[in-house]
Amino acid sequence: MSKLTVKIVDQNTEETYQNVSSLTLPTPQGYITVLPGHDKLLTVLSKGTIKIKTPNKVHTHNTIGGICKISQNNVIILLD
Repeated sequence: MSKLTVKIVDQNTEETYQNVSSLTLPTPQGYITVLPGHDKLLTVLSKGTIKIKTPNKVHTHNTIGGICKISQNNVIILLD
C-alpha cells in the first residue's frame, strides 16, 4: 500500500515525514483527513493542530495558519 510523504516548512525549520498513513489538517471548513491516493488539493490552513500518523508514532504540530498542497501522495505544508 502506498504512503504519503509530508514536508512541513516554517520560517526556521523544515521537517520531512516518510511512510505517513494519514494526515489531519485544520481548515476554515473544519478538520480534513488526507489518506494515500487523495485527489490533488490546495487549501488554506487555520489555527489548530496538524496530526501526522507514521508507523510508530503520531506527530503533532500546532499552527496559526498556512497553506497545504497535496499531489500524488506528496504533501507540502507552509506554515505562518
